[in-house]
Amino acid sequence: MEFENILYEVQGPMGLITINRPAKHNAISLQTLEELHFAVDMAHMDDDVTAIVITGAGGRAFASGSDLSEVRHRDFKKALEPDELLNHARAMVDRLAAYAPFVPRTMKAMVNDGMEASLAGALMFEKYAQGALVQTEDGQEGIDAFLEKRKPDFKGR
Repeated sequence: MEFENILYEVQGPMGLITINRPAKHNAISLQTLEELHFAVDMAHMDDDVTAIVITGAGGRAFASGSDLSEVRHRDFKKALEPDELLNHARAMVDRLAAYAPFVPRTMKAMVNDGMEASLAGALMFEKYAQGALVQTEDGQEGIDAFLEKRKPDFKGR
């Protein structure tokens, strides 16, 4: 899919999606929404992407809400404008990237699948994931590094 209303790039472990309609204060048209869904799916399928950051171009608005020229009867809410948002998001991505590779992948799966599951099912998935991660080589390395007060050396196993 070619994007007209967003920009998508991968910066290390971060999938950066920028709503690129600054002349319209990044209003979300139906096409923009479709492109956002597609970009999120692309990031989800990329095992190297451990976090997705969505921002708005132009510096005036993250997203001003629905494109009123398309959707006249929806409520209009203007998103907050956070100057340090991208720096905070990068810091969070860097923190996630420091985890063993299985951890962010598992977190992505838990969020994506957990949103569709019942509360009991999502909690069961979380317990299963925690038990499985502890049994990996990286899980043992993380525990050893913590107890030995050193930085872990994760191998992705």
